[in-house]
Amino acid sequence: MPSLTYQQIADRRELFFHLPQPLTLTIPEWEAVWPALSNVWSSSAGARKDNDGRLRSQYCSCFFQKRAERKPARSKSAAAQENPTADGEQPSADQTPPSQPSAFADAPTQPAPQPTFSTPTTKRKRETHTHPIRDNNPCQLRIRVDFDYAVGLVHVRRTTDHMHTHTIQDVDEIKRSDLVRTVMDKEVAKKGKKSYIEIHDAVMEIFGDAAERLGAGFISAKDVQNTKRMKAKAGVPDEDEDEDDGGGNDVNLNDVRT
Repeated sequence: MPSLTYQQIADRRELFFHLPQPLTLTIPEWEAVWPALSNVWSSSAGARKDNDGRLRSQYCSCFFQKRAERKPARSKSAAAQENPTADGEQPSADQTPPSQPSAFADAPTQPAPQPTFSTPTTKRKRETHTHPIRDNNPCQLRIRVDFDYAVGLVHVRRTTDHMHTHTIQDVDEIKRSDLVRTVMDKEVAKKGKKSYIEIHDAVMEIFGDAAERLGAGFISAKDVQNTKRMKAKAGVPDEDEDEDDGGGNDVNLNDVRT
């Protein structure tokens, strides 16, 4: 099975992102390029499989469109504040109707003593991060992918006339592709590479001149920390350093998640 260099994958990735016209790839090319695009396109409904369980066709939406479709769930506390008597709840003490006046109704009353605290307590509000392109300008571009196993080809075409409302770097900044994560995970698992800087530089070196185009430059300290945490939780031992990593250019399709 022929392999592609990272430069070739970056070229096909950019072509696949813009998709100015229908695109045809061989199945080995698809298997090498798709992990580099897993953060750009999200599979949507409408997948069809053949009798052998192989994927025949699949619709995909832009990652930014999928993000825009996700609406935050309405919390129970917010619903209770809007309608406190819903679902048979009793009204609060402040809403209880006043009782009948007593013989001491006209007597002066003393205000209830207020509790005092040595240090005022405030609840810290959780910070939220927004992305103007993702949140205010959702992308409407969708594609269809058809697999023709008889001739070993994959056909990709647009299903809408929309253009991307963002760049591929905007996606890479928010989410890492499976290709980048696979290489990063392997570097985290190696002995001797513990710091974020060491792992980041090692990944950039492996991808070479194609590193920025593949989104490797956006690897963050949080990405590395999360990978280390998952590795420790799973009890995965460190690996020995590889003397030869295939020249740092060729992609082993067996090491790439599809």
